[in-house]
Amino acid sequence: MQVWTFLHIVAMFAAVSLVVGGEIFALEAGRRRDVGALRAYFRLSSSLERLSTLALVAGIAFGLTAAVVGGLNLLQGWLVLAYVLVAGGIVVGAATAPAFNRLRVAVETNRGDDAGPELDQLLKSPLPYLLVTISIAFLVAIVWVMVFKPTF
Repeated sequence: MQVWTFLHIVAMFAAVSLVVGGEIFALEAGRRRDVGALRAYFRLSSSLERLSTLALVAGIAFGLTAAVVGGLNLLQGWLVLAYVLVAGGIVVGAATAPAFNRLRVAVETNRGDDAGPELDQLLKSPLPYLLVTISIAFLVAIVWVMVFKPTF
């Protein structure tokens, strides 16, 4: 079980690091109005998305394998709570995608390294910051549940 648990933790940390790290990089580049950095982010983002999805699927598979091999009841309260939090995190991630796609289009159509009016307006929006903050809150909650395994 320990090998599966280790693989689960490594894969999940890889998935989270790729997603959250990329989003934070993009938001910081936007805050600084660094169009070049945003272009670089969007050039890499499809690869990052594929890698993070692969790591997430592998992490879930390793976690379920660790639970089954370890004889855990897959319907224990803390595991059900973790499932719900993961689903909520995926929903928030999906809600973040349209905002990042609008930003991607604006960056691709922007001429030069200065943010034009349309791009500047998108960069001022608080929505991506709010969604990424909520996403991080879900991740913190998931880690807390997985570490402390509350009983109820």
